[in-house]
Amino acid sequence: MSIKEVPDSNKLFSDVVFQRENAHIASEWQRITEVYPAGLNQPLLPEVFSREQFGQGNHYECFMISALATLVRFPDVIRNCFVTQKVRQDGRYTFQFFRGREWVKVEIDDTIPMEDGEVLYLRSPTEHWWPLLLEKAYAKFYTAYDHLEGCTLQETFHDL
Repeated sequence: MSIKEVPDSNKLFSDVVFQRENAHIASEWQRITEVYPAGLNQPLLPEVFSREQFGQGNHYECFMISALATLVRFPDVIRNCFVTQKVRQDGRYTFQFFRGREWVKVEIDDTIPMEDGEVLYLRSPTEHWWPLLLEKAYAKFYTAYDHLEGCTLQETFHDL
């Protein structure tokens, strides 16, 4: 079965259920266009992925940094997770992750959890959106950011 994305729209998409279930982790949620406006002028998925495109946020969840630091050497694995391949006007992004014997579709909006004006989880010094959106989609795959705590590299490599 091929996972498809919803066509782009002029109406902003908001994943109110995921945001409500994760409200306790952040004092605010901002659209990624507000956090990293330069991302509007670059492709969602760069030609070359690099370790310099992401860094640790205020919440220290090292497994995702470690996983992505390894996977930048295997760009097709990262690209495969992104059903959505381009920046969208409506802020709706579709991903796929592997569970059991099948790919599972995950849709997110482009809001990012913030604390005191700073990105809470992964951040991007180069203002690339892909690391933050991938991490958010992965959190939703596990139903909440909190549920990523204790994730292992082995689990992450299997899911991606």
